[in-house]
Amino acid sequence: MFRRKAEDTARQDVANFIFEHSPDCYYVIENGVIVDCNPAMERLMGCARRDLLGLSPSRLSPELQPCGGRSEDLVVSRIQEAFAKGHIRFEWLHQRLDGQMLPVLATVMPAKIGGRDVLIAFWQDYRDIVAMREAQAKAREAEQHAAAEQAEVVSQLAQGLKTLAQGDLRVQIDTRFPAAYEQLRADFNTAASALESAVAQVSTGVRTITGGANELSSAAYDMSRRIEQQAASLEETAAALDEITATVQRTAENAKEAAEVTTAARDAAETGGSVVRQATAAMSSIEGSSREIGNIIGVIDEIAFQTNLLALNAGVEAARAGEAGRGFAVVAQEVRALAQRSADAAKEIKTLIGKSTSEVAEGVGLVEQTGRALEKIIEQVGAVSQLVADIAGSSREQATGLREVNTAVNQMDQATQQNAAMIEQSTAASQSLAKEAADIAQAAARFQLRQDGGSTGWRADRAA
Repeated sequence: MFRRKAEDTARQDVANFIFEHSPDCYYVIENGVIVDCNPAMERLMGCARRDLLGLSPSRLSPELQPCGGRSEDLVVSRIQEAFAKGHIRFEWLHQRLDGQMLPVLATVMPAKIGGRDVLIAFWQDYRDIVAMREAQAKAREAEQHAAAEQAEVVSQLAQGLKTLAQGDLRVQIDTRFPAAYEQLRADFNTAASALESAVAQVSTGVRTITGGANELSSAAYDMSRRIEQQAASLEETAAALDEITATVQRTAENAKEAAEVTTAARDAAETGGSVVRQATAAMSSIEGSSREIGNIIGVIDEIAFQTNLLALNAGVEAARAGEAGRGFAVVAQEVRALAQRSADAAKEIKTLIGKSTSEVAEGVGLVEQTGRALEKIIEQVGAVSQLVADIAGSSREQATGLREVNTAVNQMDQATQQNAAMIEQSTAASQSLAKEAADIAQAAARFQLRQDGGSTGWRADRAA
């Protein structure tokens, strides 16, 4: 029992502590009026406890509640409901004595304290919650208003976009939007005008491109024909140059062989000239020998003459000697006859030597003439050899030049063939461009533009 009493005392202490220190309002109603309240009630109502005691809850409420019911009637129904259910919790709008409204969350429960039937009421300050609800309501209202405005803006834009989708680029939205969306309307009108201008420029550009593409295609076709003719001419030129190159090459080879032959002839002529010079020297030597032989023959002739004189004298002396000198006379006669024959032989030899010397001198002259002729021949053969060498060099240079020209012509031929292929590709590309330009022009033709002279198109104020 003592324990039970201690527990009751502790509970009473807790209840007292809560009553005195709770931030929520507590007050007791007996016989329809307030008979006690805690300090939180004083703070919330903004008045002293003595000012609250004896007042009915309806005195602390406005005449009407937010639901539209009378506060006096609703207090009665709430008390009855509390007694019926054992407790009741509800939102209530109180009114301070200074007239300030005070929304609370009220909890009311019947109790028996000290043998008396009373009602205990708890208040929680609901001003922040109500303010939040009002803010939320305002926000919802603002959202609904914004949604309505947005729906109207979307409708206007949808109609404008639908008109654009139908190809009428003249559309403008004239009805002003709410301030938050006015820039969107201006941007739509600017975009539509820019789109109309762009499509107009595209249409103009496409017409220009179409004309240019057709001209380009025609020019490319003409150029293709000319390049084909040029390619054929270059091909013929290349073939002719091949033949000329081969001919000049053969000429160069023949000139080279002729140079070699003239060089050999010049070498042979120089060798002949050397032989002639040697022959001239030999003939001169023979001429000198002939003169020396002539001199010797003259000596022999002189000796024969002296011998003949001696033999004559010896015969005379032998005749004087008589019989004794007869044998000597015979010998002298024989010596004289021999001397005479020697003299005759010497004369014949001298005659022959003279004739031989004359012929040798003539031969020397001929050989000298032959030498001079050979020198002229050598000089001319050298000149011919130089000319042939120059011809051979020129022929080689011509052959090299013609090969280079031939190579260049072949390259030109290849380049011309490539150009012809590129022109064909360009022709095909220009034709494709013309077709695409025509397609773009056809696509652009579906748009209605102000420059077409039609109406100004759909306007938002008319649709509205």
